[in-house]
Amino acid sequence: MEKGFEVFDYVHLNWLIAIVIISILITFIYTRCSPLQRDWMRKGIGYTLLIAEICKVIVVLATGRNLLYYLPIHLCGLAIFLVLLHAYRKSTMIAEILFSLTMPSAFIALLFPGWANDPVMSFLHIHSFVYHALILTYPIMLLATGEMKPRIRRLWKVILFLIITIPPVYLFNKIYETNYMFLNWPIANSPLMSIQQFFGESRYILGLVVVLLAVWIIQYSLWGLWIVARKAK
Repeated sequence: MEKGFEVFDYVHLNWLIAIVIISILITFIYTRCSPLQRDWMRKGIGYTLLIAEICKVIVVLATGRNLLYYLPIHLCGLAIFLVLLHAYRKSTMIAEILFSLTMPSAFIALLFPGWANDPVMSFLHIHSFVYHALILTYPIMLLATGEMKPRIRRLWKVILFLIITIPPVYLFNKIYETNYMFLNWPIANSPLMSIQQFFGESRYILGLVVVLLAVWIIQYSLWGLWIVARKAK
């Protein structure tokens, strides 16, 4: 198909259903693996993300698109390096970033894809769904086995990560008229539009901060309830 898809149409819903099933399957397999096999699975996902990104760059260049708009500077793009680093080092800081930033980012991206205009079943269409599905699945695997244990007291490290990364990304956006991390304007047909409409264009970034804090409250509260429920069994 040469045309794209609409949010929550049959194409989108089929992808979401497939992703849920495959994510559950991968997580189930991971929980049954030995420590060595888990190590290989983590690294395998990391290198799959890296290879997929390299292939994307090749396709973008081969199809005459401007690579400037396809750099791995979004949070989900940075996940390539974060997942690979975590696969080798198991840093608690990286784990917290994966849980609190890249996992919800991938989840929202899958619900409200920014690649809906790409032709259905084109490389970029398939790549985007699979790529974000892997970013979402990686922390879920580790949460299921207890290898990732989010702690709200470690959020200061995540905030420090954002303080370091956001200013240069924002400046890059201003210079090259890009929109990495969606810092400069919201993408159409996404919750980001509602944030801008509610807070106003001049306070859009403030709105992002408020929403991120709300997401963290919900996310860590749900995780806390899950821990309590598991201990009660």
